[in-house]
Amino acid sequence: MYLDKIYNILEKRNNNTSQSNLESNETGTGTEREESVWNGVFEYYPNQTLYLFIDFKHNGEDTYEAVHKALEPFRSKGWLTYYNETSNTTYDGPLTVIGTGETPLNKVLEEKLQRDIFYDAPLNNLNETFNAHHNKVSIMASASIKKVMTCNQGISRVATNRGLDDRQLICVLKAINKAHELGLMSRLWDTPDWPLAKEKAVWSQLLALGTDYLNADDIYLASFYDWPEMYRNTVAGAVPLCT
Repeated sequence: MYLDKIYNILEKRNNNTSQSNLESNETGTGTEREESVWNGVFEYYPNQTLYLFIDFKHNGEDTYEAVHKALEPFRSKGWLTYYNETSNTTYDGPLTVIGTGETPLNKVLEEKLQRDIFYDAPLNNLNETFNAHHNKVSIMASASIKKVMTCNQGISRVATNRGLDDRQLICVLKAINKAHELGLMSRLWDTPDWPLAKEKAVWSQLLALGTDYLNADDIYLASFYDWPEMYRNTVAGAVPLCT
C-alpha cells in the first residue's frame, strides 16, 4: 500500500538521474553513493527526504526481516538514507525509513555497512543506555506528548484551550533539548485534536519550543492554518508534518 506507490513516484522523478550506490554497498566506503543524485517525492522540494515511519506491532524480528526484504528495490536504486559504520557517515536518500513501536534494536544494530532502517529513539527516556547507540541507530526521537509532559509530576492532560501549562512546557523543552544535544530530531505525537483552539495552541507551543516535526492527523488544518509569521517557513517550507 505504501512502498509500491512511493517507488512509482521516485521512479518517475528519477528517470534521468544517476544511481551509483551499488559499488558503495560492496566496498562499504560510501564513496560512490556520496556522488549520486536523486529527486524526492516533493515536487517543490526535490532535495527533501520522505520520512516513512513503520510501526512494528509484534514479532519484531520476523517483521524486521520482511520489511528489510521489501525495501530491496529502493536499496538497489540508491534511494534509501543509510548509515555506514565504517565511514561513520550518514548518506541521504529520498526515502528515510524509521522503525517505531516494537522495532528490535538488536536487528538495527546488526546492520553495519548499510543501516537503512533507523530506530525511533524514546524522546521521553533518552538515558545513558540509549546514549551509547544514538549516533549509530537513530536520527529521530519520538514520544507521546503525555509521556513527555509529566516529567515533574505535572498533570498529564492539556487542561485548557491555552495549551500546555508552565510545568508541561518545561518538560517538553527539556526533552527536545536533550534530543538535540544527541544530534537527534524530535517528534511528539498524540497531541490534543479537539477542540481546534487547543490543537492549534499546542502546535504553536511545540514549534516555539523547537520541535523538528509536527505530528498532525489533520494534515489539511496543519497545512492551511494561518500560522504566525515566524512559523510559516517551518510548517510549509520544511514540510515537517507526520501523520
